[in-house]
Amino acid sequence: MIGDAAQADIAILAISAPKGEFETGFECGNQTREHAILVKTAGVRYLVVLINKKDDPNVNWNQAIYEDIKDKVSSVFKKCGFKPGEDTVFMPCGGMNGALLKEHPGDKISPWYKLVFNIIINIKKK
Repeated sequence: MIGDAAQADIAILAISAPKGEFETGFECGNQTREHAILVKTAGVRYLVVLINKKDDPNVNWNQAIYEDIKDKVSSVFKKCGFKPGEDTVFMPCGGMNGALLKEHPGDKISPWYKLVFNIIINIKKK
């Protein structure tokens, strides 16, 4: 991971949204923080944080769960040197069917966010 990150401008970090899975990566050993430090140290300029598994039945595209995870992770990433809103973008996705990765699942499911692909293109234009 480190060798590849040293050549990248953008890193994508996937965080699992379902209860229990998020806590395992975020609190127990804090691998999420370690990954953020590693990519920052490697010189990555932009971080796209995918809050994944929003299509899980226990999450069901709940925006409150997304916002809670975003708030918790943002405070840790600030300590790692990232600036959420400037060089860090958060977004929901459902990896099982590719929802919000390349195709929008529809306004009934997630009217509040755009596609990962479009986010990356906009970052590259900066």
